[in-house]
Amino acid sequence: PVNVRGPLTWWRSSLAVRVVSSTLIASTLSLTLLGLLLLGRVTDGLLQSRQQSVLSESSAGLVDAQRIVTSATVSATSPTVIADNIVSALAARAGQPPLYDVLLLAGPRTVTTAPERGTNLVLQASVPTELRDIVAKTSRQAWTYTTIRYLDGRSVTGLVVGAPLLVPGVGEYGLFTLYPLDQEQQTLELVRSAVLVTGILLIILLSEMGSVVLAGPMFEALAQRHPGAELHVLQLQRNQSVMQLLGFV
Repeated sequence: PVNVRGPLTWWRSSLAVRVVSSTLIASTLSLTLLGLLLLGRVTDGLLQSRQQSVLSESSAGLVDAQRIVTSATVSATSPTVIADNIVSALAARAGQPPLYDVLLLAGPRTVTTAPERGTNLVLQASVPTELRDIVAKTSRQAWTYTTIRYLDGRSVTGLVVGAPLLVPGVGEYGLFTLYPLDQEQQTLELVRSAVLVTGILLIILLSEMGSVVLAGPMFEALAQRHPGAELHVLQLQRNQSVMQLLGFV
């Protein structure tokens, strides 16, 4: 039968055991908190940097779209052609493979026949209704995180930026650019794995240091039980004797 009083007695009677155990527990908690703090700082830094670049790129794309609208108004181009030209220009600006997708969606104050366009089979459901309402009501640029969904069933976490775009004779559109965050997710996974592995290695190192601290008293007790035995003999007999020293049997 297992004698649970053995380890408790060893804990109470050995200052070294209490110090090593307390240090190991405190170090594990500290490493966990530091790891979480590091992940939080890295996540915030990545997302803030991405937000700044996304907002800047979306503003530049909006300027291009407004230029197309202005040119089309002068030449009396049809709304369908205007919508096609805007989306084509922004798709070309996104490059290959595209850095972002585009949705040109009719607002609540556009005519019912206003054409809508998108790139790369991205679904309108990728733009939250709340964001569409904010852009329509405030007539200002706004953004939020979202899940970008595609017609073929794919989905990815992303960031969507919306801005109003007035097309004379049609009304005010919502121009939305959707930026996947898959690269940021991969970076965070690498950082998370690195932090986890580093934490485990440090805990193992602390455990080994604790075992070194406890080795002296333990081998002294073993030497008393096996007088005259060499160190390697004590090591071979340790597996059996440690259980007895701890009072398990």
